[in-house]
Amino acid sequence: MLDVAEYLPMLMLEPADRTEEFRNQLADLAQRDSAFALALARFDSTE
Repeated sequence: MLDVAEYLPMLMLEPADRTEEFRNQLADLAQRDSAFALALARFDSTE
């Protein structure tokens, strides 16, 4: 799980739009641990 979390900041730094990939990584985290469900919900509410 930590590997996925460490990857997220790198997606934000890239000049290309990686929003969908970022969201998919959040969804994967939320699926693995329900504690991340709120982060995914907040992300989805800002799109």
